[in-house]
Amino acid sequence: MANVQLIRPVRCFEQLRGFDQLLAAIRDLRRQGCSTAAIAEQLNATGWRPPKCTRFEAATVQRLILHYKLSEGRPIWTSNVPRETGLEWTLQEIATQLGLNRHVIYRWLRQGRLSGRIADRGDQRVWLVRMSEAERNHCGLITWRCHARAARLAGARTMIG
Repeated sequence: MANVQLIRPVRCFEQLRGFDQLLAAIRDLRRQGCSTAAIAEQLNATGWRPPKCTRFEAATVQRLILHYKLSEGRPIWTSNVPRETGLEWTLQEIATQLGLNRHVIYRWLRQGRLSGRIADRGDQRVWLVRMSEAERNHCGLITWRCHARAARLAGARTMIG
């Protein structure tokens, strides 16, 4: 009798044999600075197969990275953008510091309430917000006051209702 290797189809990534090793491989490649396309290419070359497909694609790898939080913070290229230390911050960095959603910071940039510029990193474009420590502290204080006021109003509503 001849040995035949059967490949059993599975419905989701969690059912793959060696799923933890797959996630570890993606995490390691991401830490090395590989793009999602490069990671997909490497996974395909080493014999990994996703469920329901014949090969990994960049979008599949991106979904895995986001779903399983395989990357620290924002995409790897944002930390490699040349900028003025202490004066320029990415949207996510300044949003985290101020306790706001990054879409609020982007809207403020578009409205001219904040100054910033677009930096190119390869084929990626990254917004850099220009903000001194004094400006960050001022914005943080305003944000804190707004949150405190909203909390007081919410508390008053629950007492009334």
